[in-house]
Amino acid sequence: MKVDNVNMKFNKSGRYGIIIASNDVDKSGSSYYGQTLLYFISTRGESNQIVLNKNGPVYSVEWNPSRDEFIVLYGFMPCRATLFNVKCDSIHEFGDNHYNEILFNPQGNMVGLCGFGNLRGKMKFYEMENKKQLSDFVAPDTTFFEWAPSGDVFITGTLSPRLRQDNEFKIWNVSGKVLEHHRVAEDVQLWQLCWVKTPEILPAPPVPRNDEKSAEKSEETRKC
Repeated sequence: MKVDNVNMKFNKSGRYGIIIASNDVDKSGSSYYGQTLLYFISTRGESNQIVLNKNGPVYSVEWNPSRDEFIVLYGFMPCRATLFNVKCDSIHEFGDNHYNEILFNPQGNMVGLCGFGNLRGKMKFYEMENKKQLSDFVAPDTTFFEWAPSGDVFITGTLSPRLRQDNEFKIWNVSGKVLEHHRVAEDVQLWQLCWVKTPEILPAPPVPRNDEKSAEKSEETRKC
């Protein structure tokens, strides 16, 4: 098919890539969101179309930074989250929910599936060895997310210019506990957040125990 946009994402080694080919308008008329097709390629000359088992747009595609596998968010909301290997086989289904972002920690042993922007801040975290869910909570009005280099905590923020009121940031662990919460004054706008970078990827952090509790609701979290 003829496409309007093409994007390519390669894994960390550069041996495998995914081509994201999309049309702004679906000429078949079956989707308001246009049409997106995914193709797998490799440096060995392999190429395959990635078969998705739910109709609708593709919201995100991300490689695991430490393994030859990738996750795709796709389909009409609630969208589907599927883990694929480099044979383009589906190897795990994370289920359907309201997501639009895939957020692997730098070590690749944990991932967050999140719904930001026009979604309400839904966040679910999984460990990647056994694909077990670690937590399920909500971070409302999140416009920024970044893992710490350690891979065991992350920061979220409500930043300008996306949202000019109630600017704040929170530091969380993957169990959903708020470790720090700072809200700026009403006449101050928060524009940028970032972790101090490390020159190398740090060792993978331990996965939290399953008996650790998930997050308290945002209105119950500690204010600083």
